[in-house]
This record gives sequence, C-alpha cells and structure tokens, in this order.
Amino acid sequence: MESKNSRKRKAICFHELTDEDAEKLIETLKDKNILYYFNVSSGLKILVDSLYISTRALPIIHDALEKDPKLKTDFQRDHLYEALIDLMQAMNKNVEGKTLGYPDMLTILQILEAGSLNEEVRNNLSDKKKIKDLFLVVIRSIEIHKNKMLVASLLSFISNLCYGQGKLKQMLAREDMSEFYASIMQIMD
Repeated sequence: MESKNSRKRKAICFHELTDEDAEKLIETLKDKNILYYFNVSSGLKILVDSLYISTRALPIIHDALEKDPKLKTDFQRDHLYEALIDLMQAMNKNVEGKTLGYPDMLTILQILEAGSLNEEVRNNLSDKKKIKDLFLVVIRSIEIHKNKMLVASLLSFISNLCYGQGKLKQMLAREDMSEFYASIMQIMD
C-alpha cells in the first residue's frame, strides 16, 4: 500500500491557459456571482492543476483568494493549499533542472502565508511532514541573499504553522533537525 504523499497526482487540466484566455477569465471573474459559480464548478481546482503546465493562472488564483474569505475556506476544503505545496516540491526538486521562477514561488508562498492565518488551514497543514520538506526544497533552489522577500514569506508561513494547536512544532522537535537548522543558519549569514 502506498502512502498518501507518494501517490501520483491525477491531472485534471490538460490544456495550457493562454494569455488571451487568462485576460478573458480575469475580466469574467470580476463579477462575484460568476466567481462563486466558477469556484463551485471546480474552477480553482482546475486552475491549480494548470500550474503544472504554465503558471499563468497564478495571479488569477491569488486575486480570487484575496477577494473573498469564503473562497479560502473552499480552497482549504478542496486541499488546494496542499496541491500548491506539492507543485512547489515537484517543480523545485532538481536544483540543476527547471524550477519555478522567483515571482511564481513568491506568489505561491504569499497564498500559503495568507491561508496559514486561518486556524483550520493552519491545523491541517501543520500536520503534514511535507512542510519541512518544502522548506528545505525551496531554500536549496534559490539564492538566499538575492531572494529575501521569498525567504521572509517562507519563514512567515512556517512560523504561522507553528502557532496555536498545530502539530508542526511538535513534529520538528521530535525529528533530527540538523539539516533544518543548517538551512536556518545559512539564512542568518
């Protein structure tokens, strides 16, 4: 039996979002009722999945979540914060290979950071071992001194998950932290 974290992603988006389609979608989603319909029709889920093909949907997702707190709850219920974490890990695994660009990583971390202010999101995400892995993957894939905003957003996200009843701080306390602390020291230098 394979673990939940090792399961392969089931693609639900098979077409790249073009610039023209993105512009039309942005204009259409300005209407709140259409945005809600789009959400309940799995539109945000499809946009998140489309990020594996192209990151054009990232600003649309970010703007939609900023517009309405209800969408953040739905985003959590659909496990889309986790999907963004999985995307970052998948796209940044091979440091020598293709990685997400700085602006895209920053936008994803800002979405995660804003989501982690919600207690339900924080409790759910802080239970995941992949958070520590995400931290290490991101730190290894960037030049720390050139990407201070990204590092600040990552640290803020991680610290939010350690707040309250979340289990991340207990998980971190139980594990071998040498690699994690080495990364923190690298940031402090």
